[in-house]
Order: sequence, then C-alpha cells, then structure tokens
Amino acid sequence: MRFWQDTRIRPLPYHRGFLYFVTIDNALRKASGGRKSRDDLILAMLHRRQRDKPLGIADWEALLRDNLGEDAVRQLHAMLDGAAPLPASDAFGPCFERISQPMRRYELGFAPAVLTESPPLVRDLIPDSAAAKAGVQNGDEITRPVGQDQLQGGSRMAY
Repeated sequence: MRFWQDTRIRPLPYHRGFLYFVTIDNALRKASGGRKSRDDLILAMLHRRQRDKPLGIADWEALLRDNLGEDAVRQLHAMLDGAAPLPASDAFGPCFERISQPMRRYELGFAPAVLTESPPLVRDLIPDSAAAKAGVQNGDEITRPVGQDQLQGGSRMAY
C-alpha cells in the first residue's frame, strides 16, 4: 500500500516529528538553563545550507552530540527506527502535565484507499464498523469525500 493512500498512516510522520522536536527543545532548554532551544539547532542547519554546504544526518547528529551528548544521537536513531518520541511531562511548560488516556482508534470502516480513487466506491466494508451500522454498503459511491487527516489527527494522536 502506498503511504499517501492510507489516511491512518499519512499524518504519522508529522506527529512523530512534532513530538521529536518538542523533546529536543525541552532537553536543550534544560541543558542550557533556558539559553538555547531547538531553534538554535535549526538555524545552525539553515546557515550551513545558506553557505551551499550539503546537509545530511551526520550534520544533525553532530549538533545533537555537541549540545546534548551521545544519548540524544541514540534517541534520534531510536525514533528513526520506529520508537515514539515521548516528551517530558513538563515539555510544554510547568503548568502542563502529560497524561495517558486510552482512546478509540479512528476507523473509516472501509478501505481508506477508496477516497483516492475515481470514482470512490466503497469496498472492504468492515461488518461491525460505524460505517456499516450507518448503512454504508460495498459498492456505494462516496459523492462528497471528506479529508480524513483532520478527523483522526490533531491533538488526538494514537500510536
């Protein structure tokens, strides 16, 4: 299956990237006593690029190593290997607390790729899904497709 056809997967890299940079930002602020943030690392990468120097993962690793140590490089590779970044409870400030709450996984109720096809005809309907209970049937044409990313994403991420 193609990445962009499955609306359940498409927003995942954005969510993971957001959480990764929140984690990096929090670690930098703590390590520097508030003098540095992720912006300093991003600007360093930007300045390198503006000098027409190539950018690669080794450049990011060097910045992490210089500012946060080898553990930050290990965390980067863990994230790249599939581990979900988990920001500290106070990563958004002292007034916030991270909590875990079980949430129902978003389920369209039929093959998500249908929404990218022309015409969009329902197939692979899941029998007990909300779509099936609402009367949707295999072969139905979706006449007004709705983007799924916002319905399932936003601040209600589930991994």
